[in-house]
Amino acid sequence: KTPISPMTFIKQLIKKEVNTMRIKVKRESLKKVLDSAVEVAESKNTLPVLQHVLFSANGTLMVSATDLELSFTHTTPAEIEKPGSICLPARKLLQIVKELPEEDVVLEEEKNSRIKILCGRGEFHLLGLPEEDFPQPQLEVKPQGQVNSKDFIQALRLTVFAVSDDEYRRNLNGVYIGKGEIAGTDGHRLSRVIVHELTLPEGVIIPKKGAVSLIKLFDDEKELLWTRDKNHLIISSKEKTLAVRLIEGEFPNYSSVTNISGTTLYLSLSSLKKELELARAVGSQWIKIVGRGKELEILASSRMDDSQMQSTLTTLEGSWEGEIGFDTRYLLEPLRFGKEDWTVEFTLSFKDEPCQLKFTEDPYFQYVVMPMRI
Repeated sequence: KTPISPMTFIKQLIKKEVNTMRIKVKRESLKKVLDSAVEVAESKNTLPVLQHVLFSANGTLMVSATDLELSFTHTTPAEIEKPGSICLPARKLLQIVKELPEEDVVLEEEKNSRIKILCGRGEFHLLGLPEEDFPQPQLEVKPQGQVNSKDFIQALRLTVFAVSDDEYRRNLNGVYIGKGEIAGTDGHRLSRVIVHELTLPEGVIIPKKGAVSLIKLFDDEKELLWTRDKNHLIISSKEKTLAVRLIEGEFPNYSSVTNISGTTLYLSLSSLKKELELARAVGSQWIKIVGRGKELEILASSRMDDSQMQSTLTTLEGSWEGEIGFDTRYLLEPLRFGKEDWTVEFTLSFKDEPCQLKFTEDPYFQYVVMPMRI
């Protein structure tokens, strides 16, 4: 190693003494921010720093985490006795904090990026990393609009399950957030929700992990602010901010499949859901629906053994004559977001044409699914 001069060594010691962090924070507050940050921190990444969270103490305590695709910050009140910053192993620290008593926790930085944790009679020492190692995107968080958290998060729930896992179709690997709507598709089905408050000037695609993280991190908020900066969509509340790197590419133009024509049947959600779950129980990946006026015959069988199912479902309203097949999972998944006493509006078309599923009680949700040949 190249030797350093005595003067440089003295300057480093002085700087280290000035920046040595010491804070006191409530145990429950610390656990809360770590619970959130661990959702983003990468546990198996080859870059060790991505398994860490950055503690920045200056007025308030800010905890940051990133996997390079998502960047998250969560602030919480704390007594800042000495300001400073240090990176600490996310999951190990959270595990320790979970076992601490309900008392104030003192974090005191030691030499060589080590941290001393004091709580009650316990004392712990962890090896961290210097602040300079932590990658932070240079983004401008200047709110451009706001949206009701309940509507936004529910729309993500109703669309993210339809996102494709095919890594060769990158533009289908995320949720589309456009002006007044959110959508997800894998090419065989489309789930779409109207959210009037969204005023993005142009649509963006956020990765599936980003959508799932938004659901987990902002589910208990009231109002959310959004910002589009460069190739990121930034969602923030009073204490939390999540920047999501956007997926490049064009989302498919799905307007041609949102106007479905055919025969609409009104069905009990709980009854339809029960029949589909029975089909899954016998190991069937598909179901056949045979329409006989107001009665629908549900047929399913397993390709692994001789398990079979045959039952009849009566419509609440509407009648249909025909025969059509579907992937069982594709019909069952959206029903799990409805309530047991809701009514399903099931629009059936021709064998090779898309069909539609809606909830009478939720006019903003639309689910379009292609039938399959059986």
